[in-house]
Amino acid sequence: MALILKRPVVVKQVVTDAFKQKTLREIQATLEQIDRNLAQMEFQGRRMVAEIERQAPPQALQIREELRKERQRQEQMHEELRAKRAQVEALEVDSMFIAGTYEAPVQLDVGENFGAKMRQLEVIVKDDIVVEIRG
Repeated sequence: MALILKRPVVVKQVVTDAFKQKTLREIQATLEQIDRNLAQMEFQGRRMVAEIERQAPPQALQIREELRKERQRQEQMHEELRAKRAQVEALEVDSMFIAGTYEAPVQLDVGENFGAKMRQLEVIVKDDIVVEIRG
């Protein structure tokens, strides 16, 4: 009888100039999209609140609060991305950082060494190519 379990797999990214540039472009594009969303939300929010104040004043407060919360969420995402951009800019070429942790299935059979089978794996990636699997 075999059993399928999940074990951790850590993905480590080797920093290259290409990786840094690609990541920075992606972050910048996302920041610009958030800025566009905030501007659109501000414009549409004012119109929507004005319309609701004329038709159903009690609901205007609720709408304002929802818009405030969404703006706050967008601004927090913006701040987190700016911090991530600073981290990426500070990365040294040929250094490694943990890009994420995933779970992978592993088959466990009677008589096998549990510790060896469940040991954490590491996948080393360089410019989107797996260059090594450790574990």
